[in-house]
Amino acid sequence: MQKSLTVYSPYTSQLQQHHFFQKQTNDCGPCVIATVNNALHAHPFHFTTLAQALNRYASKRLPPDRLANSATFPWGMVRILKQLGFNARWRLWASPQDLQRVSNPGLILVTITGQWSPLWAHYMILVALDPQHGLGFINPALPQADIDWRPQAQFEKEWAAFGRQLVEIRIQPRAYFDKSNSSVTGQ
Repeated sequence: MQKSLTVYSPYTSQLQQHHFFQKQTNDCGPCVIATVNNALHAHPFHFTTLAQALNRYASKRLPPDRLANSATFPWGMVRILKQLGFNARWRLWASPQDLQRVSNPGLILVTITGQWSPLWAHYMILVALDPQHGLGFINPALPQADIDWRPQAQFEKEWAAFGRQLVEIRIQPRAYFDKSNSSVTGQ
């Protein structure tokens, strides 16, 4: 991390306003998708609507986008984001330098962290970098929309454990913001 002032995503306040808390579910993926969609699109939806829609189709795709009532895979997240009109891609073995782009206009970065024993994985939206606090996230595991600061060493260990996965979401001009999400959520 560069030794400078805190840098923020230009979308931080919008993402905070539309933050979803996953409660006792494994719905961090649908929460992140709904947070991004609702912050930037004119057709909002609740994350549970998306999770239920993904559950209905969990076993109909190979590989599946989601394990019903459980994990959403990164390729499933990218497919749904593309259906919603976003330009998204999933990357393995992203570099720490890729995270320096958090403040780039037109880009939202979603990290996947976790560990193998006990097994868990988690999506969070990266919104800030700070030399003292570490990396700042909109975290669906927390009820509040405040930035969740993670020490750099802790984050890098949990990020590396799952192959330094990154979902990059490119924000296009406002032309698509009124796109309906009915094909994704069934609404």
